[in-house]
Amino acid sequence: MTGRFRPTTTRRQPGRWAPITAAWLAAGCSLVVDVDARVENRCGSDDDCERSGGLRCDRELGMCVRPPERPMRVLLTVAAAEGRDHAAWLVGPFEVAAEGWMDLPELPPIVTVFGTTRYRGERVAARVRLRRVPPFDGAPELSFEAPPRASALLAADEREADYELRVAAGADYDVLVEPTGEQAAVLPPLRRRIGIPTGGTAARLDLDWPAELVSIRGVVVDADGVPLGGLQVRAVDAAGELLSSTAITSVTPGSSGSFEIRLTSADAASSFLLRLNGGPERPLFPTMLVDPAYLIAEPETGGVRVLVPRLEPIRYAGIVERASGERVAGATVELVAELHDSDTGVRGSFRTMATTVADGSFEAMLLPARYEVVVTPPAPRDEARGSADAVLVESLRIERPATGELSGQLFTLPRAARLGGSVTAGGRPLADATVHAAARGTPLPEVPAARFNRSRTVVTDRSGAFRADLDAGAYDVTVRPPPDSGFPWHVVPDLATRADLALVHEVAMSAPVPVGGRLRSADGSLGGAEVRVWVLHESDAGPPRGVEVARATTDPRGELLLLLPAALGR
Repeated sequence: MTGRFRPTTTRRQPGRWAPITAAWLAAGCSLVVDVDARVENRCGSDDDCERSGGLRCDRELGMCVRPPERPMRVLLTVAAAEGRDHAAWLVGPFEVAAEGWMDLPELPPIVTVFGTTRYRGERVAARVRLRRVPPFDGAPELSFEAPPRASALLAADEREADYELRVAAGADYDVLVEPTGEQAAVLPPLRRRIGIPTGGTAARLDLDWPAELVSIRGVVVDADGVPLGGLQVRAVDAAGELLSSTAITSVTPGSSGSFEIRLTSADAASSFLLRLNGGPERPLFPTMLVDPAYLIAEPETGGVRVLVPRLEPIRYAGIVERASGERVAGATVELVAELHDSDTGVRGSFRTMATTVADGSFEAMLLPARYEVVVTPPAPRDEARGSADAVLVESLRIERPATGELSGQLFTLPRAARLGGSVTAGGRPLADATVHAAARGTPLPEVPAARFNRSRTVVTDRSGAFRADLDAGAYDVTVRPPPDSGFPWHVVPDLATRADLALVHEVAMSAPVPVGGRLRSADGSLGGAEVRVWVLHESDAGPPRGVEVARATTDPRGELLLLLPAALGR
């Protein structure tokens, strides 16, 4: 029996296939075609591949195949099967210019990295993270974490160690050591970049703090000179990365508002800011960043005085509704303000959240400022389809009223964009294909809500049709056919949507670019390994980045067959 897309059985009721239109999407109707068929990529000769876009029949595979439209830069992430200490590798990037068998490089050995986390000879309970330095920006990340241990272990070199991790050799890693518990108030985090050499199965890496640390002592006061106790004080860099130990300003009479934090000498010599947060006792205290240039030296104590502006909150009330005027319960309202006080040099942010109740109303205590308000609709009843409402982002200025509270602000949720269409293969509808819209969360011109869009996943029905309600923003959309169908993923990166917009995407599945190979490590074949495939994507939407295009599992010999798309969709 021949025929590239061959259903196992076919039963069609009277009627004909009709293209899905934007009007159908807007109406929210469902087109039903009674089709009970499994569509597969199968062939016996090149003649069977004419309808598919496949250029030839690979008789060994029994499927239509094609070469890539242009060479692709490919990166693999490989996770070993259970029972192999969850070892993981990055393979590549390498070029795929044709279909066929590839000689994949032997994976580097897995090395056990261990060492101490000590300060002046004493054990420090710390979390140790190693993050593989990615080969290019936007590549998938691999990270490994060792939690704090209650006691030391005996390492491979028969000496004590406080942590142990297994990572691939021959690569660079960013190391982060975070003290936990009471020691987080005494010691700063440690950061360094290391290279794990090949040629062994174990490597010692002691991550000990220098004996001498730099201390910053001070007191936090308000504009009236009143000490403020119960605040969290830390030093951070320009990107917000923690550089110091964590202190809570004292609430003890006579030393109220005082604090002490510690940094390494290298971090103390760098540019840093003091970050102040309110703790449980001060929930309305905003996050504040203080430039050390504005700190007031106190020669008597050898410390500094941190002056923060007076804070007087306002009770604010609002309402969330749909475009139809229906009130929305269960919506999340997040209000974020950037603050700056020219007198003290303090800048920072204030963030609070509220949830609407049954009548769509909410209340929050706010500080006078300009806010970015992000209103997120509640989770839809039908998770597969999504929500008819989309995320709303507005700007709001809060001024202190002469009396009472501010109330009456109305936030109207926009209608979601609707992505819909059909998936076919060889002219037949493809049922049970997974359509996944992965939210990028990246800014788009004149679309402030794009940074807060949410991912959606739906499945095509028996007629191959699908529909998903999406927030405004950018998405990587993948259409993943049923397992063992013989089709590759259909991948459309950087698909942009806007509120209340209907997008119709008709997907005709094409023949794959089959790439085979065998994964081997220094200690044998990698049977049962989970492999994810990423292609380096270049576009005008931003810098090159990795886009996932396929997944596979190796057989007991470590061999795998990757079905890659010939090109990324548009």
